[in-house]
Amino acid sequence: MRRAFTVAAVAAFVLAGCGGGSSGPSNDAKIKQARESETQQSKTSRTLHAKLDSALDLHYYAGVEDSYDLPEGGTCDIDDIYSGDEAQVYKNDSNALVSPDGKTVVEIGFFEGTPTSSCMAAAKDALGW
Repeated sequence: MRRAFTVAAVAAFVLAGCGGGSSGPSNDAKIKQARESETQQSKTSRTLHAKLDSALDLHYYAGVEDSYDLPEGGTCDIDDIYSGDEAQVYKNDSNALVSPDGKTVVEIGFFEGTPTSSCMAAAKDALGW
């Protein structure tokens, strides 16, 4: 009797999706898709970072990486680069530059005394957006 109950319980879990069943291939496909997306996001981020570095001469300043100096004075920094689903989370931030296709966001930082608008304009020009 105990064995019949155990077999019935295991069967119920499998049918409910708790024991594997057909969810395995679907999960594998989702993991593969996530890996591909992460690879693309990383590639996009590296490409944009290189473009910004070339145009703005990014450097380390006051403990902050990816800083850049404005010709008129003041220092800014690239806070982060987001693409894909992450970009949608940050696209409405006041210091966020959004790519023309809306798939990438570059967040801009600034140091005290430097106008945010100047920092954003320099990065926008460097990106060609």
